[in-house]
Amino acid sequence: MNIMQYLGRGVYHEDNGTPCQDRVRYRYADNGNVILAISDGCSSAKYAEKAAETNIETVVKLFSRMTLKEFLDQNKNAADIIDPILAAMKKKEPKRFAKDPTEFSATLLFAVTDGKDILTGHIGDGNILCAKADGTAAYYSEEENAGSADRTFFTVNPDAKAHLRLTLLPADDVTNVMLYSDGPQKMLWYRGDRDIQKAALELAGRVHAGEIADCAQLADALAEMTADAMYQLMDDWSMLVLDTEQKQCGDMLFDPVSMKQRFMKTFDKKIDAEQEGHECS
Repeated sequence: MNIMQYLGRGVYHEDNGTPCQDRVRYRYADNGNVILAISDGCSSAKYAEKAAETNIETVVKLFSRMTLKEFLDQNKNAADIIDPILAAMKKKEPKRFAKDPTEFSATLLFAVTDGKDILTGHIGDGNILCAKADGTAAYYSEEENAGSADRTFFTVNPDAKAHLRLTLLPADDVTNVMLYSDGPQKMLWYRGDRDIQKAALELAGRVHAGEIADCAQLADALAEMTADAMYQLMDDWSMLVLDTEQKQCGDMLFDPVSMKQRFMKTFDKKIDAEQEGHECS
């Protein structure tokens, strides 16, 4: 199995000095689990990036200790995900968390597979896609806020356990698993003519075809797909893509890239090419 990741600092955050509030993490655990996790810290929360880090750290630790089969055999549920996250936040920041838990607001998307089954978990915006080799979706998890920018759900919400969606599906038919926050979600919405799933399947298809097989190629593909809509780069971006057939690419974790610099180069090249085309005609 191969996992590729992308983490980008949004233009708005770069311009006003705000750190990247998205976090990504994956692990090939010794117990046989392959774990992917993404969390998007709420921009208005004071400790958004700490919350996002705690969310993914807790999930990765949980499934590194417990096999997916053990989790399922013990009838674990949303409480077994949310409670350890809250406990970890209280332990790290007891006074701040007690004063106002909403300052630790962050979404959570994760997927765990042991090669037999795939378990996904999703609270808040962003999407999870499990794609088949034929280009169709075995599973697609939509954002729970139905696209509304002023309403979403976080792991610290009092009703978080009711909103964390846990879904189990067989791994047999799935060739690609994709998780992403609401930053690239906006790009996919535009790319797919308001059909996010359509554009996500397009990207998954390029991975399955071997066109995208490492982090650099994923970054290039995202830059190319976004060249027509620079306004979508204001927010932070996080993405994880798993391919069940590719060999592990060996890419390491990296710091958030400057999307302002990375994507503007692509945008400028496109403008130059269009101007040359007009001059030739």
